[in-house]
Formats: sequence, structure tokens, C-alpha cells
Amino acid sequence: MNNQEELVIKEEHNSSPNKKSKKKLIIGLVITIFVLLVVVGIALAIILPKYSPKNVFKTTINEAYKTSSKELKDDFDTMYFTFSLSPEVKGSGSALLEDMISNFSIKLQGGIDYKNKTFSYNLVTNYKDKEFINADFQYDKEFYLMLNKLYNKPIKAEESDFTDAFTKADVESLKTVIEEYSKAYDESLKDEYFESDKQTITVGDKKVKSRVSILNLNKENTKEMDKYAQNRLLKNDKFLNAYAKLTSVSKEEVIKSLEEESNYEDFTNTKIKLYTGMWNKDLIKIQFVYDDMVVELEKNDENNNAWKISFKNDEITMVFNLEYTYEYNKKIDLKDVSGAVNSKDLPADALTQILTNIKSQDGYKLLDEDVKDATTMSIDQLLSLFLGSSYNNYNNTVY
Repeated sequence: MNNQEELVIKEEHNSSPNKKSKKKLIIGLVITIFVLLVVVGIALAIILPKYSPKNVFKTTINEAYKTSSKELKDDFDTMYFTFSLSPEVKGSGSALLEDMISNFSIKLQGGIDYKNKTFSYNLVTNYKDKEFINADFQYDKEFYLMLNKLYNKPIKAEESDFTDAFTKADVESLKTVIEEYSKAYDESLKDEYFESDKQTITVGDKKVKSRVSILNLNKENTKEMDKYAQNRLLKNDKFLNAYAKLTSVSKEEVIKSLEEESNYEDFTNTKIKLYTGMWNKDLIKIQFVYDDMVVELEKNDENNNAWKISFKNDEITMVFNLEYTYEYNKKIDLKDVSGAVNSKDLPADALTQILTNIKSQDGYKLLDEDVKDATTMSIDQLLSLFLGSSYNNYNNTVY
């Protein structure tokens, strides 16, 4: 064997273990990648159907039922709640007008006592956090209105009957109606009615990636869904009996109502969009789109007690920020109504006194200043302009 042949043999001997190890490494990588792809494929096959737009809608319907069912009760004597509202306007072309509207706020709080057949509510409207109107509404065998700071005596309604207000709904029947309606429409949904999208949306001051599940409603599929639900409910004695009991009508009347044909000729194509998290079905907001109008409901907190409701067209957006709380079996306190005057016995100048006192409220004064800045006219002058002599004759009696 010559030196050259010996050198080639040595090189082959030295290189073969490295080549074998490289082959093993490549084979190992291929197998690993293949296994990962299979695992990911199986995972997606399991996960993705859960996030199909139809399933997102079904989950939302079911969660809405569970939430409402949990909150519906009848084992309480009183129910107390608070409700606040603040509006906004955008796109009007007037920054001053938009600023004025956003400075209004309304708060209603109070409750009803089913056991003692009384209720008491307080309504406050503010402008720039200053009081505009403060009024109490109360019922205790008689209905009373108290215009706090505006009129010095409670006003008793001449006639009032709130007997029906103290009749609680049949909760079990209501739960059954909601559940069976939900099931009927849940089953009526077809994949072909849906599409999906992904969007980055603004929630508060944050950008959030969102999965958008879209239900496209048109005349044909809405009729299909209604017909399916109608047929299902007509065969559902549990629903029919509960609905009849809830509405105090006969079962036959419920059936007759369900059998009535609906008119779809004027139906407007509508998109219902549910915005959820990318990898969960937690609802962020709901959007209804029809013609040139978009109605949007967006959660402002995690407890579903605060919502932002928007109405948008091509130019103007009107927003209402809502917040509420409620509490069962809280004591409902009644106001002192001694010295009340019957509404039919109000003196002739009572309305004059009330309007004069409204003008002395801090909230009114601030609004009047802003109206002057926006229009160069006071509220009085604007009312005189639009209402003419009838307002002028009345306004002269105020002063």
C-alpha cells in the first residue's frame, strides 16, 4: 500500500463517526419537528373549533343566561340600587357643545320595599359636578314629589295607584322562559351565518388584540332562525306553561302568538359582532351594525356593573357611560312628608317659584355661562327666541 492510499483510508476512518452522528442529529431533529407539528395540529384541532364564531356566540348566550339566572331572585323583601349616567358627543363640529354635554351627569338611587309596599328614589342632575336639580319620589299609600331646594313643601299626587309595582315576577317561570328561548335560538345557529376577523381595539387607554366573531343577519336566515325557534318552542310544554304563567295569559294564547307570521319585508341586514380575547371567550364589547348606524356596548369594568353604550353614524358619535349597583334586603328609608300640599291645591305662583329657584342653582349658573360663551345668548334669551311670546309672558311673571 502506497502512502497516498494509506492517507485516504485514515481520512475515511476518522470522518465516519462524525458523519454518523450528524445523520443521527438530523434524523432526531426531523422526528422532533414532526412530533411537534402533530402535537400542535392536534391542539389546534381541539382548540380552534372552540373559538369558531358560532361557538363564541353560543358561549355568550349561555353565559348571559347563567348570569341572569344567578341574579334573578325572589327571596327578598327589598331591593336597593344606584344608577349613574354621563353622556358624551363627538364629531358635532362644536367643541363647546361637546364639552357642555360631557359636563352633565345624572344619578338615581333608592329602592322598593315589597313587604311594606313603599318605595323611595332620589334623582340628582349635575353640571360640572354642581347641583342642577335634586328631587325625591316616594310612595307610601300616596305618591309624593319633593323638589329639594326648588319648592319648600312636598307635593302629593291627587291620584296614585302603584299596586302593580309591588308584585314580583314569577322568577322560576322567568328563568324557564329565558333558558328555553336561549336554547331554541342557540340551536338555530348555523356555521354559514358567521365569519370571523381579528382586530386591535382600544379598551380604556390600552391597545388590545381581539378576536371578532360576526353573525350576519339577513331576511332569509333571520326567518330561518325564527322559524326553527318557533317550532321548537311550540312543542315545548315547559316553555309554554312558564310563559303563560309569567304573562297571565292562557297556554292557548301563547301558542296563537307564536304561530303568528312575522313580516320580514322591511328587515335591514345587520351584523352582530362579538369582540373577545384572542385565546379566551371573555367578552370585551358587542357591536350592532345596520345601515349607517353602529351601536356598541363595551364593558368598563370586570364585574359587568359599568358599560359604555355608543351610537355612531358617519359623522356623530353619542356615548352614554352607565354604572349601576344593586343590593337585596337593604332598609328603604322614607322622607318626612309632613306639610305636603295636594297637587290640585298648588298656589298659582308655584311653578314660578320652582323655575326661579332652578336659576339660582350653581349647576344652572355654570351652564348659563357656557351657553353664553357658545352662542352669545343666555338660556333665557334662547328660550325666548324659540318659544316666542308665550315664554316671554311667562318669564315676566318670574321677575
